[in-house]
Amino acid sequence: MYNLRQNIDILLVLVQKELKVKYKNSLIGFLWSILNPVVLSIIFYFAFKIIIRVQTNNYPLFLTAGLFLWQWFQVSLLNSLNSFIHNRSLVKKLAFNRYLLPMSIVVTEMIHLIASLPALFIMMVIFKVQFTANMLFLPIIIVESFILVFAISLMFSITNVLFRDLERIILLLLQVVFYATPIVYTANMIPEEYKIIMALNPFLPIFEFWRSLFLGLDVSLSILLHCLGSAVIFLLLAIMHYKKYIHLIAERL
Repeated sequence: MYNLRQNIDILLVLVQKELKVKYKNSLIGFLWSILNPVVLSIIFYFAFKIIIRVQTNNYPLFLTAGLFLWQWFQVSLLNSLNSFIHNRSLVKKLAFNRYLLPMSIVVTEMIHLIASLPALFIMMVIFKVQFTANMLFLPIIIVESFILVFAISLMFSITNVLFRDLERIILLLLQVVFYATPIVYTANMIPEEYKIIMALNPFLPIFEFWRSLFLGLDVSLSILLHCLGSAVIFLLLAIMHYKKYIHLIAERL
């Protein structure tokens, strides 16, 4: 119990540090976490709704909800890559669970996502989307998403210490994943012959379930279980990766 409390205290300190660094000398603070996906939503709206003519109701809400979630994933993965490198003095001098470093970044970006939720709720009112009891699943899908993103971030952050070229690879990979995930287009636009391949994307069911909540659509518990299964598998892989290589981190920094 003491170790749990100690880990929570350390995590809170690290999250506070991340927030202070992120918004040092910033004029509008966390509003950047809202402004960035909103601007992207406007750009993609003109590209996909007006030019390509994506056929879906409430496309601005569809798009913005997806981009808010994607921003959490993308920023968490990119910032956590160097979490050990940027905190090398802590890693070398202090005894604590090293996984708290990438976890603090994922938690920080999750706070931004949660702070952005009122913007999505306002959009639901504007587009006359009815709030339903399905919204009770929102904390569950956020927790499942957190587990998945943390697991991937942990694996990437450790590997980046061992192989410093990983950052460039991840930048390219994230671009591929962005367009391979129905964020700016609908899942029914995916050709039938590619759906089996796309089903391997662990982010796909999360985005489908997430957007169903904000669009007032029926939700599938099987998709929620799929999300949980993917998150648990990646977490187990991350734990194995962590135990195998964490002893090398301090000497490689």
